[in-house]
Amino acid sequence: MASTKNYSGLNKYIKQLLGYAIATIFLLVPLYGCASGEGGGTGDRKSYSFWPEYPGSPRIQFLVSYESSLDIQHPASKLEELAFGHEPEAEFEIGKPYGVEMYGDEIFVCDTKTAAVVILDPANEEFRLLGSKSPGQLVRPIDIAISSDGTRYVADNMQGKVLVYDKEDRYLDTFDLP
Repeated sequence: MASTKNYSGLNKYIKQLLGYAIATIFLLVPLYGCASGEGGGTGDRKSYSFWPEYPGSPRIQFLVSYESSLDIQHPASKLEELAFGHEPEAEFEIGKPYGVEMYGDEIFVCDTKTAAVVILDPANEEFRLLGSKSPGQLVRPIDIAISSDGTRYVADNMQGKVLVYDKEDRYLDTFDLP
């Protein structure tokens, strides 16, 4: 009989330990989930893309891509929504990019589908269009060149012209392609 009591005491002790272990697991799992950073606790692993691929010597590194205005513009904070109300963000996609140029911190993309030059300014989180209104409205911009003083020259294939804009995106002049 004494051996039966020892086993029942041992069973009670094991059940108690098992109960503590299960309680600990249920408490620690949510805490672990809160403590892990983005990416499910994988740490700060960075993924790099190079071209050409190994074994060739890499010459181009992929850093970031921009597909729409939402990639540039930050979402409104809760304070901004409280102060100014919630305004639904209109997403503007880059439809058919063609010529690309950079000037300062801004990226200029000729978008033949939108019929305008998309100006991306990641530093100031701005997204705007050049040549979408008259005068100086574009039809099919295919390339852009920017002089050192910021004057923009946009080649429009459908009009057969080069449209000129100043540093502040104001239309200046048009001349025919040769």
